[in-house]
Amino acid sequence: MKKCTRCGTVKSELEYYKDKRTSTGLYSECKKCHDTRLRSPLNWLKESPTPEIAARLNIYAIQNRLKTQVSYSNRLLLFTLEELTSFYKKNWETFMKLHGVWKSHGYEYRHRPSLDRINNDGNYSLDNIQIIPIHENIRKDHVGKKFSTIHKLRMSESSSNKKIDRQRQEQLPDLLKEHSPYKIAKMWGVAPAAVHYWIKKSHSSQP
Repeated sequence: MKKCTRCGTVKSELEYYKDKRTSTGLYSECKKCHDTRLRSPLNWLKESPTPEIAARLNIYAIQNRLKTQVSYSNRLLLFTLEELTSFYKKNWETFMKLHGVWKSHGYEYRHRPSLDRINNDGNYSLDNIQIIPIHENIRKDHVGKKFSTIHKLRMSESSSNKKIDRQRQEQLPDLLKEHSPYKIAKMWGVAPAAVHYWIKKSHSSQP
């Protein structure tokens, strides 16, 4: 008989995997605990959530996201695993309510609790994070990107009329019969948005 170092239960040696590196020739934890430990952290979060597991899972997800965004994002991770664990302990009641909703929906992905930046333009810092369902997180992210795209388009349109003079504006209808807006923009050395702006403007001014 042997006592499992993880669950503390005394079990038959048949309940342990073999390990030649140890003096007993067996793992210190039983087969059940060993298999549970090697499962995905997401399964741990479903079956026995703890602040430590939630924090570790989110740190891993954030680090991976920052790696993929390195070419176009200056976001920084400004807290440690220990600090994020403390954050989850303080907000554990909120997390468990969301966890209950996630469980009631059969652990459907869209209802999974996730860590969200309150201000999408800010860094991952303790004063700029909250726990919300992942579908709200995604929707919030998409709304922010859509607003940013519209804002950039409007800014480019507002400066377009300075880049295309009157003579070029008059030439545009004839050029469009033979060339695409992108080809015309390249010929004139202006942004494609400037050409599209005047195409749109000429269409709107027609009776």
